[in-house]
Amino acid sequence: MSLERQAEVIATPPTGCACYVVDEGYLLPTLVSALQARDRVSPELADVAIVCVGETTARTETAAAVAAARGILFIQVSRADVGDLHVMFGRFFLSQVLPGQYTRLVYIDGDTQVRGDLDPLFRAQVPAGGFLAIRDPAILFAQHDPTLRRRMLDYRRRIGLVGAPEDYFNSGVLVIDRAGWTAVADTCLKLYRERGASFLYPDQDALNLGARELCTLISNRWNFPGFLIGSRAEADTRPHIYHFMSNPRPWTVAARPWGEAWGAPYRRLLAEHPQLAFLKPTPSRMYTARYRVQQFVKMGLSYRAVGRMREAPPQLAV
Repeated sequence: MSLERQAEVIATPPTGCACYVVDEGYLLPTLVSALQARDRVSPELADVAIVCVGETTARTETAAAVAAARGILFIQVSRADVGDLHVMFGRFFLSQVLPGQYTRLVYIDGDTQVRGDLDPLFRAQVPAGGFLAIRDPAILFAQHDPTLRRRMLDYRRRIGLVGAPEDYFNSGVLVIDRAGWTAVADTCLKLYRERGASFLYPDQDALNLGARELCTLISNRWNFPGFLIGSRAEADTRPHIYHFMSNPRPWTVAARPWGEAWGAPYRRLLAEHPQLAFLKPTPSRMYTARYRVQQFVKMGLSYRAVGRMREAPPQLAV
């Protein structure tokens, strides 16, 4: 590439954005995931942005300064900017709160770690007006647990979800065609406001009810459950994004299966930026002990289950 072409590429703002929507309570894990994302997506393809919902405080200003120094866009918005809803619904307002230059959005939950290249998500073909997502991991266990499968199907029928349970997707990672996202979001928010009192997973159920036909499923490597670290499923899947979907999380307790190693990125961030010391978690001994035991049991059950199953083929090879 000529020097002139290199300069042109550098001067052209990227049209992609890896983005997070969180509140002040989730700043530590989100900063870590965003910094990992920044290291794993080509700058000419995408920026990385954290949208923080709530009032500006000394804490959010400190986090914003650290983010800016590390190449992360930090956008503070009010609750009104996300419809006065819970922060989980922030993904539905991405078109309104992000700069207009971004046409490809990769939404990532804050309780994640990015351990592989993200460029394929910005190069993948997204159907016009649609989005890409990953099967919810609960279906993996339901394949070999008839009781869980029956409860899952009964619940989904009650809220109006029909069809193959394998098509239910997780909302923790979404690859979005921005041009159509406002229409998707409006449909899902309307559903939630009308019927959401019965939803167990409000944003996720609304998405599956309102936009299932617009979703193309991709591999679980882009949204891999953290409680399966070290399992055969991890070796088979070769994850790029790990999602810590339930308590405890690695930034609070060094429990199995992740242990101390997966807590290192959080400790490192706090060591590099001592002004973020207020983000350091302080779990009680009882909390820590309880979750160590819980994780031991959960890991044993999970490992046995996934030893007998394979990921269902994705609809799009990414």
